[in-house]
Amino acid sequence: MNLGSYLAQSTWGYPIIGAIHVLAMAWFGGTVLVASLEPDLRKLSRLGLALALFSGAVLFWMHPFQYYSS
Repeated sequence: MNLGSYLAQSTWGYPIIGAIHVLAMAWFGGTVLVASLEPDLRKLSRLGLALALFSGAVLFWMHPFQYYSS
């Protein structure tokens, strides 16, 4: 069983990855908004973007055929 099907069939897999995805988007958005005040936040914004992209890919990987049609 691969990770995508395991997370899709588990009770807490999808909600946890979804929460991580939302938090990563908020992290990225917050660091972009505050970057004009503190230019040293580029590493944190890149980390938030990477986490959002990774968690989004995992969410897509859980139900690819369902999401592909939309």
